[in-house]
Amino acid sequence: MNKKTVSLFLASSIVLSTFSPVVAAEKLIDLNGAEVTQQVEALAEGNNCPSKDETILNFQNTVDSMFNSIGEKEGIYKAKYYPEHKIVEVFIIDKTKSAKELTGTGIVAGLYNFYKNHNLVKVKIGNQDERDLKLIAQNSQSEAEVMQNFKTIFGSDILTTVQTYGSKTGKLEDFINKEVQIKLTVDVPNCNDNFTLTYTIRGKESISSVMKDKIKSKDINVWKDATDINWKDGVEIIGQPGNQQGLINYLEEAKVEDASNRNTQNSGTQNGNLKLTFTDGTSLLLNDQNLNVSEHILPITDTKAPKDAIDVTFRLGEGVEAGDPTITGNKENPVEFSSYKIKPDVDVSKEKIQLINSTIFELIRLRALKGYENPTWKPLSANPNDFIVSENNNVFVASATEAVSSMPEVNVPIDGAKSINGTGVIGATISVTVPGIAKSIETKVDVSSKWEIKLPAGKVLKTGDKLVITQKEEDRKVSPAKEVVVKEKDKPTPKPNPNPNPTPDNKMDNYYNGFNYVFPYNLSMNNNNNSKTSSNNSLISYSFSINKDEYEITTNGVTNKSKMYTSPIIRNGRTLLPIRNVAEAIGAEIAWNEKTKTASFTKDGLTASIQIDSDEIIYSNGKKLKMDSKPIIKDNRILISLVNVANIFGLTNGNVEDSQNQDIEWNKDNNTVTIKLKK
Repeated sequence: MNKKTVSLFLASSIVLSTFSPVVAAEKLIDLNGAEVTQQVEALAEGNNCPSKDETILNFQNTVDSMFNSIGEKEGIYKAKYYPEHKIVEVFIIDKTKSAKELTGTGIVAGLYNFYKNHNLVKVKIGNQDERDLKLIAQNSQSEAEVMQNFKTIFGSDILTTVQTYGSKTGKLEDFINKEVQIKLTVDVPNCNDNFTLTYTIRGKESISSVMKDKIKSKDINVWKDATDINWKDGVEIIGQPGNQQGLINYLEEAKVEDASNRNTQNSGTQNGNLKLTFTDGTSLLLNDQNLNVSEHILPITDTKAPKDAIDVTFRLGEGVEAGDPTITGNKENPVEFSSYKIKPDVDVSKEKIQLINSTIFELIRLRALKGYENPTWKPLSANPNDFIVSENNNVFVASATEAVSSMPEVNVPIDGAKSINGTGVIGATISVTVPGIAKSIETKVDVSSKWEIKLPAGKVLKTGDKLVITQKEEDRKVSPAKEVVVKEKDKPTPKPNPNPNPTPDNKMDNYYNGFNYVFPYNLSMNNNNNSKTSSNNSLISYSFSINKDEYEITTNGVTNKSKMYTSPIIRNGRTLLPIRNVAEAIGAEIAWNEKTKTASFTKDGLTASIQIDSDEIIYSNGKKLKMDSKPIIKDNRILISLVNVANIFGLTNGNVEDSQNQDIEWNKDNNTVTIKLKK
């Protein structure tokens, strides 16, 4: 008896002790000598049959890996696998595609791998016949043919099953809301045992497919520099018959983002695309969506204003007018001048309209009516300085105050005086009430801003008399009354002569209108900028502060304060003062020609004339000089450049930081200009 026969008997005795005779015979008949020996040795060792549970678990893990790798085919389907339920959900994105797309999911390649490496022996797809994989392999000539036969057979079974359940269109829509079961039978190696696992593939229409023809883009309107854009506002559900709640829910649960990298740094319309990602993992690109970016102030008719825009109204109240043609305000019922759509929290007193670089207040250009002054804007809210736009602060009203004449300047009379004089506004009416005179006495302020009232014959003022003086300017209410009490005469006190060899005194006492100090008109100017004032010279200085109507006059260290009719301002880098104050400060005589609207300054034999509508200074010798800034009218007063006029008469100018003594010095720290005159 040869070795193979002995091995066969030995193997048969071992196998028959374990399996039925028929099974043992069938297994051993197919084995050659080496295989019989290997089988006998393995059976003799007792470890050739693995645990069935372990085999099932290993196979499940392999199948799970295959189904997890199905993933998606862009624009056609997206798959999701639930291993605990052995269910694959295939979300159909484009239901018009051929059902053959399912054969490309990797399932067929996976079945071939299970057959080759994991003891898969039979497959049943849906209602199709069960397929014996070993038989298919035996009928194939090569491994490549085995793979091709698997692909053909199983692809056909999948398609046939899908179309059997569906409408037989050959499209993926046949598979929507249908399912296919795949039963896999696996041998347990060397144990004469097997098991069958069932997996379910379900077809579902993806949310992106459902929503594809049921939504459209719409414009999003935002403010410039917005950072919190809700891109979902750019999607709109197209009107459909019936209940749309399902579509609404899909959109509410979706993530919507900009796919075109747009921003809000510049105003205007930006066209782009939106990407919608739904809860099933599918996505949809929505084209041609507009992002409208708006400035913070818009016309009231702007249809692209963001939805939180506030309608803001600007009205004209008492004493103001604006516009061309003119719209006149009304105290009791303010008149609407203009309206805008404005972003909440914008300060309308500061926010500029981009195209014109002006605020709304600057654009309206208020004008005070005759008899009024200082037109201003105020909100209707409780806080008069609140210009921040809100739902409760969206109406702003302009008004002006009644113009009141300024109080006149009065030189305090002395006992025995027969006249009263002072300074005021050119052309204004001065009214003086004198004790013992029944009616007040009136006069006009002349072109040099001076006025004088002579008492009736035989009437003189006495110490303690109380005078009441008012001023009435054109188109202004009468000023508050100014009371002046007549002083007694000063009693001279003898003083020792400090100069034993007196020289002729070339000073001429002259009480300058409106001030109680001696003003020297025949000043001798010292133009040495770097020299100090000698101990033999006294000094008069004037200090004016920008936007303040009070100024200081200092004579020999004694300072007095006085009022101007309007405050100095700065234009084109130059300080502008009222004409009268310029003349006073530089020690010049001034004359006014009403007919030609010309002011003439005379000092040291030189006369310079300025016409208020011109930017030139004309010398008496015919020479002309162009000024940095034209004269302007403010509060019915003419303001001119201090430095331009002063330089004509030899005064120098600088600032306190240049370490030089100049006649005119500017202090930027307190916005003050000081004029020093030596005598």
